[in-house]
Amino acid sequence: MLPQTVTRQRLDMFTSEEQDLLSDVEPVMKTLRKVMHMSGYPDGEPISDEDKTFVLEKVLNFHPDKDAKIGSGVDFITVDKHTTFTDTRCFFVVSADGVKQDFSYRKCLNNYLMEKYPTVAEEFIAKYFYKKPRPDENRDKQDATPPGNLAVTLS
Repeated sequence: MLPQTVTRQRLDMFTSEEQDLLSDVEPVMKTLRKVMHMSGYPDGEPISDEDKTFVLEKVLNFHPDKDAKIGSGVDFITVDKHTTFTDTRCFFVVSADGVKQDFSYRKCLNNYLMEKYPTVAEEFIAKYFYKKPRPDENRDKQDATPPGNLAVTLS
């Protein structure tokens, strides 16, 4: 098997120009994945001060709506289930006034890359964060009538 990125992309698919972006974002992604999935943080509990500093400096600092997310100041960062996509863990920032908001680390990293590497970031981001459709995902059936809601026409 060929070497892969944290996002499971083959390393040989990135151009020489994109190698700088890869070496910049890959260590951040490794740490984020470790914090989110392998550190054993219970849902809703604050992450360590070391991990909080990392997430603030390397990630949340680049969110396009950083000021709104931080609000009155950061009390703590946590990992918890997303409110809509309940099978997904995500980061939340809890401000000093107790407001808890989720934030997208991808949005933060995309913004960082677009600012630092404006000429190659868009193509890199499309490759790096590309998700192959799962075999159980059938996007063609999104407009299908859900079971139990079948319309019956009587003649």
